[in-house]
Amino acid sequence: MHGGIPKGPHEYHFVAAVFDAANGARVSDAVVTAEVAGLGLSGSKKKLEPMQIAGTTTYGGFFDLPGFDLYTVKLTVERSGASAAALQFKYDHRR
Repeated sequence: MHGGIPKGPHEYHFVAAVFDAANGARVSDAVVTAEVAGLGLSGSKKKLEPMQIAGTTTYGGFFDLPGFDLYTVKLTVERSGASAAALQFKYDHRR
Protein backbone atom coordinates (compact mmCIF):
# COMPACT_ATOMS: atom_id res chain seq x y z
CA MET A 1 0.00 0.00 0.00
CA HIS A 2 1.45 3.36 -1.12
CA GLY A 3 4.92 1.86 -1.50
CA GLY A 4 4.86 0.22 1.94
CA ILE A 5 4.09 1.37 5.43
CA PRO A 6 6.54 4.07 6.57
CA LYS A 7 8.70 3.18 9.54
CA GLY A 8 8.61 6.61 11.23
CA PRO A 9 6.81 6.94 14.57
CA HIS A 10 4.72 9.90 13.42
CA GLU A 11 3.31 8.56 10.15
CA TYR A 12 -0.47 8.74 9.82
CA HIS A 13 -2.62 7.26 7.07
CA PHE A 14 -5.20 9.63 5.60
CA VAL A 15 -8.18 8.13 3.76
CA ALA A 16 -10.81 10.00 1.74
CA ALA A 17 -14.01 8.55 0.28
CA VAL A 18 -15.43 10.72 -2.51
CA PHE A 19 -19.08 10.81 -3.56
CA ASP A 20 -20.90 12.62 -6.38
CA ALA A 21 -23.15 15.26 -4.80
CA ALA A 22 -25.71 14.99 -7.61
CA ASN A 23 -26.46 11.28 -7.28
CA GLY A 24 -24.61 9.99 -4.21
CA ALA A 25 -22.52 7.54 -6.25
CA ARG A 26 -18.99 6.68 -5.16
CA VAL A 27 -16.37 8.43 -7.33
CA SER A 28 -13.56 6.21 -8.59
CA ASP A 29 -12.08 8.40 -11.35
CA ALA A 30 -10.86 11.44 -9.42
CA VAL A 31 -7.47 12.93 -8.72
CA VAL A 32 -7.38 13.69 -5.00
CA THR A 33 -4.64 15.72 -3.36
CA ALA A 34 -4.16 16.47 0.31
CA GLU A 35 -2.16 19.25 1.90
CA VAL A 36 -1.41 18.96 5.61
CA ALA A 37 0.20 21.78 7.60
CA GLY A 38 0.74 22.60 11.26
CA LEU A 39 0.10 26.09 12.63
CA GLY A 40 2.34 28.57 10.85
CA LEU A 41 4.06 25.89 8.74
CA SER A 42 3.98 25.29 5.00
CA GLY A 43 3.23 21.56 5.35
CA SER A 44 3.33 18.93 2.65
CA LYS A 45 1.15 18.20 -0.35
CA LYS A 46 0.62 14.75 -1.87
CA LYS A 47 -1.55 13.04 -4.41
CA LEU A 48 -3.66 10.43 -2.60
CA GLU A 49 -3.55 7.03 -4.28
CA PRO A 50 -6.71 5.12 -5.23
CA MET A 51 -7.28 2.09 -2.96
CA GLN A 52 -9.83 -0.69 -3.04
CA ILE A 53 -11.62 -1.27 0.26
CA ALA A 54 -14.55 -3.70 0.36
CA GLY A 55 -15.03 -3.40 -3.40
CA THR A 56 -15.16 0.41 -3.39
CA THR A 57 -12.58 3.06 -4.25
CA THR A 58 -11.11 5.36 -1.63
CA TYR A 59 -8.00 7.52 -1.79
CA GLY A 60 -5.16 7.43 0.71
CA GLY A 61 -1.62 8.36 1.64
CA PHE A 62 0.73 8.73 4.58
CA PHE A 63 1.65 12.04 6.20
CA ASP A 64 4.23 12.80 8.87
CA LEU A 65 2.69 14.59 11.87
CA PRO A 66 5.77 15.05 14.03
CA GLY A 67 4.42 17.20 16.83
CA PHE A 68 1.42 17.98 18.95
CA ASP A 69 -0.20 20.64 16.80
CA LEU A 70 -3.43 21.88 15.26
CA TYR A 71 -3.15 20.77 11.64
CA THR A 72 -5.02 22.18 8.66
CA VAL A 73 -6.00 19.54 6.11
CA LYS A 74 -7.03 20.67 2.63
CA LEU A 75 -8.42 18.12 0.17
CA THR A 76 -8.80 18.92 -3.52
CA VAL A 77 -10.81 16.64 -5.82
CA GLU A 78 -10.50 16.94 -9.58
CA ARG A 79 -12.48 15.05 -12.23
CA SER A 80 -12.38 15.27 -16.00
CA GLY A 81 -15.06 17.61 -17.29
CA ALA A 82 -15.92 19.02 -13.85
CA SER A 83 -14.80 21.90 -11.66
CA ALA A 84 -12.35 21.08 -8.91
CA ALA A 85 -13.83 20.81 -5.44
CA ALA A 86 -11.91 21.65 -2.28
CA LEU A 87 -12.58 21.37 1.41
CA GLN A 88 -10.56 22.31 4.43
CA PHE A 89 -10.78 21.22 8.03
CA LYS A 90 -8.73 21.14 11.22
CA TYR A 91 -7.25 18.07 12.89
CA ASP A 92 -6.39 18.61 16.55
CA HIS A 93 -3.32 16.51 17.29
CA ARG A 94 -2.43 18.28 20.54
CA ARG A 95 -3.72 15.60 22.92
